[in-house]
Amino acid sequence: NKAGEITTPIVASDVVKGFPPSIVTDGDIEAEKKGTPQRAFLEWWQAYQFHDEATVESLTAKATVDAIGKSTLAEMVRQSLQGVEILDVSESGNSAIIDAGLLNFQPPEEGAPPPNEPTNSVPESFAMVKEGGDWVFDETAFLQLKAEALERSSG
Repeated sequence: NKAGEITTPIVASDVVKGFPPSIVTDGDIEAEKKGTPQRAFLEWWQAYQFHDEATVESLTAKATVDAIGKSTLAEMVRQSLQGVEILDVSESGNSAIIDAGLLNFQPPEEGAPPPNEPTNSVPESFAMVKEGGDWVFDETAFLQLKAEALERSSG
């Protein structure tokens, strides 16, 4: 609401410091080697966290988009997605599995701000596949569960 009142230069690194610790940052992505499934996974996750429907769709396997539906995927991307950390990657040809921890940042008490460190991590595996030479998110089951939850909450 007070953006028009800012008179000093804004430094991007200061903005990033203001993000909650659950957000995938550009630095997290840049720490991964270009062309790897883990970098593509973090790019997908970040796009989802920032509600970037077009980028999420472009970084999702065509079969997964077809199974979920473009409009359902777009609606889901408007919802939040928790923090994530990559634990391991296994790659075989044009497919890869990302073993990740889904991070939770539970405040110590109701109304308190979330902590800077995760309070727990739930293991999850995500499939990635190469399409047109690029790695894309290929985890239909994960998205179907989110779609079902969205349907229940809006129904």
